[in-house]
Amino acid sequence: MTTVKKVGSTIGSTIGFFFKHPLEYFQIIFPGVLIAATIIALTYNPTNYNYYTYAKGLENIWQPIPMIMGGILLVGWLIGLRAIIMATGILGKISLFLLVAPTIWSLFYYNIIDINNPNQIVWLGIAVLSLVMGYSLRHRLVRRKALGLYSTEEEPDDSDD
Repeated sequence: MTTVKKVGSTIGSTIGFFFKHPLEYFQIIFPGVLIAATIIALTYNPTNYNYYTYAKGLENIWQPIPMIMGGILLVGWLIGLRAIIMATGILGKISLFLLVAPTIWSLFYYNIIDINNPNQIVWLGIAVLSLVMGYSLRHRLVRRKALGLYSTEEEPDDSDD
């Protein structure tokens, strides 16, 4: 049975943890973002090196290799989308929208991203979705670290006393 023991104060938060320990926060989040970016970019990106272009070019998609690749990507997407739903409640979803939407708008407004270039828009979408999905995949670890929680495994007592 796994128990969770509290080590620190409950006043900690993920935002406070980020500002106190930015490198450790990055080390926790980065693998999730990398996994999410890999899943998203392998599914579709503006180059010809993605599953969508590969499957579209096949005469018969009902072959083992495309089906295995598609299945792996589908499982990755399901895990990632479930993580987003579980990690962000309704307030989190509203906060994400209020943070991401003006950021994207400012990128277009200041001509950092060309609105007429679909490749830039797709890469921007991949980056934003990778950050959101990557954070969601690792959210529980960040939260536990910020609140000072850790898990221990209890060994069963086998004595016959």
